[in-house]
Amino acid sequence: MLDNYYEFVNRLDFPNLVTFLIFDFEEQFHYIRKENASLWQVDENDLFEIALENLGSEEMEAKEYTFGDKFTVYILFSGDFSAPFTLLIDKYLEFSIGTYGTLLAIPTKGTVFLHPIETKDVLDLTEILHPEIEKFYHEDPGNISLDFYWFYNGQFDIFKKEYHDNQQVTITLPKKLEQLYKGE
Repeated sequence: MLDNYYEFVNRLDFPNLVTFLIFDFEEQFHYIRKENASLWQVDENDLFEIALENLGSEEMEAKEYTFGDKFTVYILFSGDFSAPFTLLIDKYLEFSIGTYGTLLAIPTKGTVFLHPIETKDVLDLTEILHPEIEKFYHEDPGNISLDFYWFYNGQFDIFKKEYHDNQQVTITLPKKLEQLYKGE
């Protein structure tokens, strides 16, 4: 991440993950500095909404896969736009929203994993997907995150991860998803 990220137009859409406003111009990405954006005399939130409207016109390929012989996972493939496209999940990716929301992983800018959560065994899927997420994160360009996220009712939350000395990782449900499972 940029060390001086606060100088650029940004916001937090996901826990622990900064979203930047970027121009795709002359086949290059350009981060928008706050001082330059102020010249447009448009509120930063409005700029993000305009960007998301434009993003909706981008081609997005979603392929369906089965993991662990029972978990449906959609993988978005786009050279540059899969990660920001997740911000439009309830508009263009409704098929990935289950009864209990969506499990997301965003290892790179061009690859996103989405699982519609219909059962209470989603942690089994995180265990299966974790090595895949690490592989994409380390091998594909534009790495973003090794975390798993949960989308529910317009909000993103994070699955907590705890690393152990023996290289094991423990992933736990977001508290609100755990409460939802219990019917609270």
